[in-house]
Amino acid sequence: MMIVSLVASLEGAYGQTATTSASGSVVASSGSITYVVGQVTNQTEPQLRFGVLQVIETTSEALSAEPLDLDFQIFPNPTSQYLSLSHNSGSVTSLSYRVFDLEGRVVLQGIVNEREMLIDFSKQKPQVYQLMIQNENQLIKTFKIVKK
Repeated sequence: MMIVSLVASLEGAYGQTATTSASGSVVASSGSITYVVGQVTNQTEPQLRFGVLQVIETTSEALSAEPLDLDFQIFPNPTSQYLSLSHNSGSVTSLSYRVFDLEGRVVLQGIVNEREMLIDFSKQKPQVYQLMIQNENQLIKTFKIVKK
């Protein structure tokens, strides 16, 4: 009877050290598997012992910024010229916006430097746009804007 133990290769994971009788690895785009067959022990006579090598997984958590609790309002929507954008925070200073057309191109962008501001849609053609509000690289809010 042959016992084969499978050890999944995880980032930040390692297994115990052992001398094995046979082993191998299979690598694919979705991950990798390492396997071993038996474990050689060093007693008076070398013996082949079957067993399982245990994987020890270690993880670390990166510190992340807490999500911002900002309330944004836009009007009028649909709009024909100007879109009014307002928010409830005066302490956040690195807010920005980008407006994307239906093809994913950035057609408008700027800094949100006031609690209330106007975004000029007068030169944009009538269609649906996506307005994304960001704080540095963190997406805060997304709106669907209709330009008529």
